[in-house]
Amino acid sequence: MFMRFNQSLRRQIITRLLLVMVLLFAIVALGVFYYIKKVYNDQHDTLLQNSLGNIQHNVYLRGSKGVVDFPYSALDNLSTPAYDAVYYSVWEDGVLLLGYPFLSPTAYAGNISEFGESQYNGTNIRYGTKTFSLGQHSYFVALATTTKYSHSLIQSSMLNTMLLVLIILSIFYVLILFSMRKILSPVLQVATQFKNRRPNDFSDFHATHPKELKSLVDTINTHMQQLKNAWQESELVNKEVAHQIRTPLAVLRGQLETACIEPDIQDARQHILHALQRLDNTTDIANQLLHESYLTHSLHKAEMYPVPITKILASVHADCVASYPNVNIDWDTAPKNVTVYGNPILLGESIKNIVHNACKYANENTPRVCIRCAVTPVDCKIYVADNGPGLTPTVFNGLFEPLTRHNPNQKNIDGVGLGLYASHKILGFHQGDISLVDAVDTVCKTTYSGAIFCIRIGVVTNKG
Repeated sequence: MFMRFNQSLRRQIITRLLLVMVLLFAIVALGVFYYIKKVYNDQHDTLLQNSLGNIQHNVYLRGSKGVVDFPYSALDNLSTPAYDAVYYSVWEDGVLLLGYPFLSPTAYAGNISEFGESQYNGTNIRYGTKTFSLGQHSYFVALATTTKYSHSLIQSSMLNTMLLVLIILSIFYVLILFSMRKILSPVLQVATQFKNRRPNDFSDFHATHPKELKSLVDTINTHMQQLKNAWQESELVNKEVAHQIRTPLAVLRGQLETACIEPDIQDARQHILHALQRLDNTTDIANQLLHESYLTHSLHKAEMYPVPITKILASVHADCVASYPNVNIDWDTAPKNVTVYGNPILLGESIKNIVHNACKYANENTPRVCIRCAVTPVDCKIYVADNGPGLTPTVFNGLFEPLTRHNPNQKNIDGVGLGLYASHKILGFHQGDISLVDAVDTVCKTTYSGAIFCIRIGVVTNKG
């Protein structure tokens, strides 16, 4: 489990780190591209501006007409290699005096000077323009060059820069991976020591581990202890269940074998009736085991919502009166304005188990059971008392353990000892508990000599 966790965590970190690196590389590449392009364009525009100034100085008036002594040496400022072309034009009052017609004022004229990119014959060009006045005439000067050389410089600079960025990012990536490995290595150590454990080894983790993992290891040990308790509880239940079912089955087999060899048909029929009775008892035990197992193992699926406590107690009261009509139940209803948060079916089953126990173990001659409800701002307490023989010290110690009966010597009382265990588990799930109290003189009108249980249900809303 820890190995898979460690590998999965490492894969997630590596994947996300790679995505971050790729995104960072793309952002840096885009930024570097625009920065380098801007630098080269600014440098190129400066050269164009200087050359345009030289051309402007060589335009003069001869009489009333402008004359251009084109300074071809001014083009040397552009330092353009052989495979880049240079285009120029000089216009006077919209009339071309010199150069290429496509560099016209209507297409490229700006306010005073303008620089930009365009195309000529399918080739990219970088141009600069300038307007000025001389005498009564307006002049427009344009200068453009192809950008093959500057583009090659940009690509070369871009490649070198991005190669350097890639190297730096790779170094950071390796450093982060190394740091991640150092950080995860303690987890890997813990995982390695747990890897070879037997499936039923729930002992605490006592091996040396980094102090950074103390909280994790303590949580693991707590969880292992919970698993150990659940495992031991399951083993105990399995053993006791096998015993509870095996005993009546053995008696059933004996009754049937006796019936087979019994010469008198009436006696044989009597043995068969006893066998059927044992079969019914075994079926009841199996049904109780399945029912209690379903209740305690379906807690995580239970639907929780506010429910009036009177609704739960009324259902329990009706069931107990129908199941034990000979028991005198001194019942006190709870206030109607008290609401508990939980599952009414599970809460009803937990309370019903305790009331049923009280009815079963009450005095055989004059069975009486007292049920009272006390409400506080934070919880609701339900007291259940009977006038039976009470609990033996042996039973008291394992009262809420599975398959514990109040008085195992009373063979005439049905049950397998799962009622209190299930009730304790259900009430704990509802932030409550069940406990044994000494007396309820202030709650019940009569002192009861038998077992007195206090059911506490938490998370109570008292609107009164």
